[in-house]
Amino acid sequence: MWVFVDTSVFVAALLSDRGASSYILEHASFVGVKLVTSEYVIEEWHATVLSKFPSKYSRLLDLLIALDIEVVRTPARPTLLKYQRLMSDAKDVPILAAFIKSPARYLISLDKDFLRLTLPIKTILTPGDFLMQLRAVS
Repeated sequence: MWVFVDTSVFVAALLSDRGASSYILEHASFVGVKLVTSEYVIEEWHATVLSKFPSKYSRLLDLLIALDIEVVRTPARPTLLKYQRLMSDAKDVPILAAFIKSPARYLISLDKDFLRLTLPIKTILTPGDFLMQLRAVS
């Protein structure tokens, strides 16, 4: 099962090693989950940590090295324009487009703008809701 990880989940995992975000990142491969994200998300994660949590930057680098995660390209501008109307925050459009174009069935996010969306074939969940769904099918 492929799962696309949003910036908010990476940041939450970095700030707390006890929450659902951290659990998903650390245990994904043990429960048959393949993590995927985009170049844009990695760049946004770096920028967020450097500006808001600089003391956590070395932990970010450790996580990047430890994670078994596929990084997909950010879609080109014509694709971004196609999804622009779905998001109220323009910075979220590259993430949504990358998710839709990726092999992931799920987007895991803490961002309310993503969580309000309903997409055909794809599902957007909080980390906690994803874990509950994962446990229900196990």
